[in-house]
Amino acid sequence: MRRTSILQPLAAAVMLTVATGCDNVDWGGVDLALRPPLTAEELAALDSARAAHVEPAEEVVTSLPEGPILLAGIREGRRAELRWVGRIRNDALEALPGPSEDPELYTRLVDERLRPVRRWILFSGGVRVGSFFPDSVATDHSFCGAPAVLSGWVELAPSAEPTRLLALPEEVAASRPYGVWRAYRHDYDQRVASLRLASQAIRRLGAPWPPDGVLAARKDIQAFRLPGADAASIAATFTFQDDVRVGPPAGPRAYALFLMGSPGASGYVADYLWHRPASEDGKGVPRFFDHLDLDGDGSDEVLLDVFGEEAQWYALLSRRASGWTRTYEHPCGRRPAAQ
Repeated sequence: MRRTSILQPLAAAVMLTVATGCDNVDWGGVDLALRPPLTAEELAALDSARAAHVEPAEEVVTSLPEGPILLAGIREGRRAELRWVGRIRNDALEALPGPSEDPELYTRLVDERLRPVRRWILFSGGVRVGSFFPDSVATDHSFCGAPAVLSGWVELAPSAEPTRLLALPEEVAASRPYGVWRAYRHDYDQRVASLRLASQAIRRLGAPWPPDGVLAARKDIQAFRLPGADAASIAATFTFQDDVRVGPPAGPRAYALFLMGSPGASGYVADYLWHRPASEDGKGVPRFFDHLDLDGDGSDEVLLDVFGEEAQWYALLSRRASGWTRTYEHPCGRRPAAQ
């Protein structure tokens, strides 16, 4: 007969008691550490550490301004330098930030809105005249806001020889048809009309009369023809104690007078006048640059370049139901209100 020892169950019980008396128990590969509960001091220290921990702020990415960018500049031979003027909003413009105003947004605009455009559509005199292929980008500190400026090659249609150019991105302007480019020359009647309109405006405004006469005060005159017009219009710039240049005015009573006129039943009539006394608005001498239908509504806008005391900037005229009005001027051209 086999005997069962009463010591075996007792030994197993002793072994289990010894095993469960250990702080670390191995149950099927899971390690458990049994520790005493935290003291009140330790809990307070843990809460304080959690309160002091600040989660990193979520990065906020500013969206890029919408709307196509307008370029403007001068051609020399087969190359041109075109700087951005602003983004198009209907028949007006909105300024783009410069590198000192918002460096990050400026860099993103250059990298995401300028560099990817390999071909720009060129316009002059309101018609499409060719293409522009940029190969470098820089910053133009001679203009207000230090705009980005593109340098590159120009391809023009036969018989088109413009010097001043406007450009729109290919994606928004490639469908616009080519037009017949024509260089308009002001004639004798237009020159005489500009003097008459300026004389009338100076008398009506009560501005100082140019000592050498209105003819000597006229610093620029250009003829241009808007779509649908029967004849060419004129744009002229007159100055008193000043000139069409960047620099301080020559006298305390300096002013600029810009006018546009079109032929009427009894001669040219003034369509738009811009009188700018330097003592009130700061120096700003406007000059006609070019015209183009920016938003494709069938009506051209007129771009002006303006010469200030320290830099140059752009302004835009749009034709509304009430007539021509200034719908854009770079913010640096507006003198801040006196404190």
